[in-house]
Amino acid sequence: GYQFTLIHNGKSAAVVTNDGNGGATRIDWKPAAKDAKAALEAVIAAHPIVQYDGMDLNVDDGMVMEELVNIAERRKAMRTKTLFLIGDTEYQIKATYDAKVAAYIKGKYPTAVILNEDPAYAVAA
Repeated sequence: GYQFTLIHNGKSAAVVTNDGNGGATRIDWKPAAKDAKAALEAVIAAHPIVQYDGMDLNVDDGMVMEELVNIAERRKAMRTKTLFLIGDTEYQIKATYDAKVAAYIKGKYPTAVILNEDPAYAVAA
């Protein structure tokens, strides 16, 4: 499970909780967070249907929060590791990302996509 404070435009907008027991993700919005809630609803409305285990699924707020958690966990791992995909499978090497590590991965796994190079995982200064 997880719990975190959702920040929107630099302000606390909600507390997000998932107890990890298969239930829904709970979002407790702050009363003044109407803009944040509207922004999340716009992201969900604009997102295409996703395929999962042969099923078509509409994206919901729980899926968006889960992806935020996944991004945060990958960013944390990237401090000391290099993460990469081969197909849909994620791997990691316990070595801080640099050009030498990237060359090693690309040499050994030419189709690898190195997640450390993806701007989605860049941390704003």
